[in-house]
Amino acid sequence: MFQLSRPVIRQALARLPPDGIIDSRQGSGSYVCRRPVRDLLRYGETSNAAQLLRCFEFRIALEGEAAALAASRHTSQDLRAIEHAHEACNDAARKGRLGKEEDLEFHMAIAFASGNALFAETMELLHDDIQDGMDMARSLTKNEQRERVQILRGEHDSVVNAINDSDADRARVAMRAHLHNAQRRIVGSR
Repeated sequence: MFQLSRPVIRQALARLPPDGIIDSRQGSGSYVCRRPVRDLLRYGETSNAAQLLRCFEFRIALEGEAAALAASRHTSQDLRAIEHAHEACNDAARKGRLGKEEDLEFHMAIAFASGNALFAETMELLHDDIQDGMDMARSLTKNEQRERVQILRGEHDSVVNAINDSDADRARVAMRAHLHNAQRRIVGSR
């Protein structure tokens, strides 16, 4: 139907199981587990979308631990930076802007507050992938922007409150949930 050879089809199918799109069973075939939202396919090449979803998986682990450490180790200056970035996100939302830069600054402030420079350095290395993820999430939910902003504000509130309370476990869970939810919004399973 697509005039592609079997090796090309096999190679394409091999990229989908790690993202939970298909389940390949030896001797039985490949089965669709879920469909990504239709706009995901318009965003770019499938390999870019798959890379983006892998980046989210990595960020969930990385930023969850950064938030936990930030809750345990933050200084008053770190907390002010997190709260300032959080308020900048809220201000952007009140002004009807998407606040991509403010959102990234919020996540970076938490990485710096972890007290381990490797978290912030890794986040800086992922900068382009993080920006791509934010762009994709925003483009896929542009018709639901007001609802999306409310959800993000609530998720960010949970992270900030846990860090402010020095509750490492709650901060970890809140950040992981926030990023996991963002990933799910992209693939359309929420």
